[in-house]
Amino acid sequence: MSEAIVREFETIAADQVISGRKSGEPDLRHFHIAVEQFRQLDPAIGEYSNPTDIAIKLREGLIFDFRIEAKTVAAEGQIKTGYINKGLKRFDDADNPYTIERFGAMIAYVVTDDESTWEGRVSEVVTAYVGSTRIGTTLLSGRSFFTSTHRFVPTAKAPDEIEVRVVHFVFPVEADPVLSGEQRVKGQREDCAVGTAGCR
Repeated sequence: MSEAIVREFETIAADQVISGRKSGEPDLRHFHIAVEQFRQLDPAIGEYSNPTDIAIKLREGLIFDFRIEAKTVAAEGQIKTGYINKGLKRFDDADNPYTIERFGAMIAYVVTDDESTWEGRVSEVVTAYVGSTRIGTTLLSGRSFFTSTHRFVPTAKAPDEIEVRVVHFVFPVEADPVLSGEQRVKGQREDCAVGTAGCR
């Protein structure tokens, strides 16, 4: 899913280079977006490194470096077990911070219910995790987005506290449910029972 976002981003940027930017469309021509990028202070290398899901940077330097962690959320319980425990907590990691910039982001890819329903669920669970005093909003293109604040002192840097504001996005996606092995076998048996071609 993250790679699909990158391809769409690159398509829009390429169209803008050729045809110019459309009215009301953000100018993407000066930005580079990529998946699986090394963290800025990652102490590990090679296969032991922990890259960020998505990174957006200015093409002419590192003045702007925006890191995004993305998780698929198919059930409410996965907000805590996946979105927070395996995603958002990385922004609190002093040994290997997900980013040391002022802003970062989390994306929840959801496949059921509507966007606003999931936004409410995510904000409720995240607020319970970080506490209400660390919750705010960020205004982007005239819309307010739920934002959590994370503070830590990086282990590999001078003892200056870093504050990162993580903007939370919910992206509905269309996807067929993934069948378990047992469900696939059952389906194959049912197909064979009615004489479907290709049964073994």
